[in-house]
Amino acid sequence: MFLKKMMLWIPFEEWVEYVYTKLLEAIHFDGHSVSHFQVEIGSMDYGMEIDGIIGFDLMKAIGLIIDTNEMTVNSHL
Repeated sequence: MFLKKMMLWIPFEEWVEYVYTKLLEAIHFDGHSVSHFQVEIGSMDYGMEIDGIIGFDLMKAIGLIIDTNEMTVNSHL
């Protein structure tokens, strides 16, 4: 459920990106949840295929551990 919605206009040198900012009630990951978390949703047309970007603020909030040798992602809360 979305608690708040805003649209941001972010000007760059050669383009403009529109981003929706939403405050979510909770994000659930690996059996843990983070309450009242703000996310930004945009078109993400960067010339390559991207499904999404996980920001450092979410990684820190859920204690994300990325093992590049094993290619696994876990949380340590």
